Amino acid sequence: VDPERLYYVYVSAQPGVYWKMFSEDDENFDYRCPVGVTPANLPGQIHWRPFRNGRSFCMRVAPESRPFAASNINRGSNRPDQWTNLWMSDPREGLPASLTLQWDKPIRFNTVQIVFDTNMNRRVRDAFYRYPECVKEYNLESETGGSWRMLAKEEENYMRRRVHRFEPLFSDRLRLNVLATNGVPNARVYEIRVYDEAAPHRRERIRQPFHDRELSTWIYRVDRIGFHLPPDDLAQ
Repeated sequence: VDPERLYYVYVSAQPGVYWKMFSEDDENFDYRCPVGVTPANLPGQIHWRPFRNGRSFCMRVAPESRPFAASNINRGSNRPDQWTNLWMSDPREGLPASLTLQWDKPIRFNTVQIVFDTNMNRRVRDAFYRYPECVKEYNLESETGGSWRMLAKEEENYMRRRVHRFEPLFSDRLRLNVLATNGVPNARVYEIRVYDEAAPHRRERIRQPFHDRELSTWIYRVDRIGFHLPPDDLAQ
């Protein structure tokens, strides 16, 4: 087995031959089917039926494939496709775990985007469900002049994508320290992106007189909620 490739394994039905399966009984436990793997069966002739609810086949390959290296975080993808595209720290070493990005020379940046693992193989309808695979507590540091500076920290994360913005700085190293997860014993990160974003343009509102009452409605939107106020109320 090539440790840098994924494989397609197909076993047709044979009398007296069985393939053992396992199922996750505890819905709050981490999903033990490896990231980038989709177990399925073929009940007909054409359409495959993926297994859900933590069910998967049991199998072992030798030598072991190691598709979760740190280099996966800069492959340009934040989900498994033709590769796992995920960094996983060694669960035997526990937490904390850290991941460092290093450049040949200091670069200027003011924004860091992180994509964590929220197990897209598991379907959960609870809006505030905390995926055990998702990083819970972490911090970001940059190194300048031999010392590390804290840029951001989070203690109760349960979201997949996080964006941290701060004052522009120059550094040749950025470090993510994972201190805890919502359940699993190791850190899991799909992607880290570093940007030097331009300052947003300031928008100025200019009041102009309205001549048609039907059109004299100001629309204000807060997130996804829209409400209307007539100019007379706004002028008070």
